Amino acid sequence: MRNVHSVVLLTFMLLLSACAQDKPEYRDVLGQPVSIKSSDKWTVIAYWADWCVNCRSEVASLNQLNHEPNVQVVGNYFRTVDKSLLQQLSQNMGIEFPVLERDLKEDFGWGDLVGLPTHYVVSPDNTVYGPYKGPFHREQLLTLIEQTA
Repeated sequence: MRNVHSVVLLTFMLLLSACAQDKPEYRDVLGQPVSIKSSDKWTVIAYWADWCVNCRSEVASLNQLNHEPNVQVVGNYFRTVDKSLLQQLSQNMGIEFPVLERDLKEDFGWGDLVGLPTHYVVSPDNTVYGPYKGPFHREQLLTLIEQTA
């Protein structure tokens, strides 16, 4: 009987610890793990498309932003496409930050996109800000950080 209680307790603890992990693990198109929620960084989630002129114009700014010590930029294509095509599109646009292999909208409960580019920002305390429509620049993020500090 003691063994049964131990097994039930162990199973309960494993299930509880699995539920407590609120950092879903994502993968980029290269197969590398990407954590959206970070305890020490601001995460900018950039929805883009290769045909979107404003998306193309903001890539250099987002690449720079991704090199800030307390920021990570994560790309998310506006619709689901084949991973190899997504790799090619990202490379053609000069994107240097991770691009996720699947969409985040459903996981976070975001609705359909109403325009591109669209951005969400996740703070180190996991507060989600946005959506921000149109090109997103470093100054906008720094202003958001100052306003929420």
